[in-house]
Amino acid sequence: PSELAAARRDMSPEEYDQEFECSFSAAILGAYFGREVAAAEASGRVRALAYDPGYPVYTGWDLGYNDPTIIWFVQIIDGEVRWFDYYRNRGFGLDHYADMVKDKGYRYAGHYLPHDVEHHEIGSGIARVAVLKGHGLEVRVAPFLPIDDGIEALRRLLRRSVFDGERCADGLNALRHYRSEWDERRGVFVRQPLHDWASHAADAARSFALGFENRSRLTPSSTEESAESAYDV
Repeated sequence: PSELAAARRDMSPEEYDQEFECSFSAAILGAYFGREVAAAEASGRVRALAYDPGYPVYTGWDLGYNDPTIIWFVQIIDGEVRWFDYYRNRGFGLDHYADMVKDKGYRYAGHYLPHDVEHHEIGSGIARVAVLKGHGLEVRVAPFLPIDDGIEALRRLLRRSVFDGERCADGLNALRHYRSEWDERRGVFVRQPLHDWASHAADAARSFALGFENRSRLTPSSTEESAESAYDV
């Protein structure tokens, strides 16, 4: 026991679980959300979920072209944050994603996108937010805050989140692997996320978390206001 206690003092929780608990689901070293994902799995919050037409749907986006575009679909039901659907694709324009979202047939209350949605597309000169609004989507731009604020906002949501284990499997795996960069020279993690395959799903989830948590700063339509007051968290 004394040796284990000493190990706990000297090692991170992830290292201890891997080394002494033989855990193959322990968080990836340097991961931002690994512990929250592991807790969700251990407590049965990764399971089959279905769309409930009685509640509105929110989406969280990360836009890409050469990089993938990610869209999470979320409902808030009885205080649970339910991530019930997930979409990933690349090489398509905004028209494709807007049509896909509408074709799902869900009843939406807001689409949360990162601040760069206000940038203009090369060639057309039209702001991307205008393109999406032209397709009838109620776009909300997530606040442009430090990345640490977004990470903390998402952590707060993940602690009471439920995921569809099949449709959201790829996104959940990305959240598990989203981690800090490693400085080889100094042998430490730096306070900057690693940009890799996992970062896009995490960025989309962070857009939703930041936007939804700070929605009082935004200006939703009257329809959205009534929907949110009925299903507030």
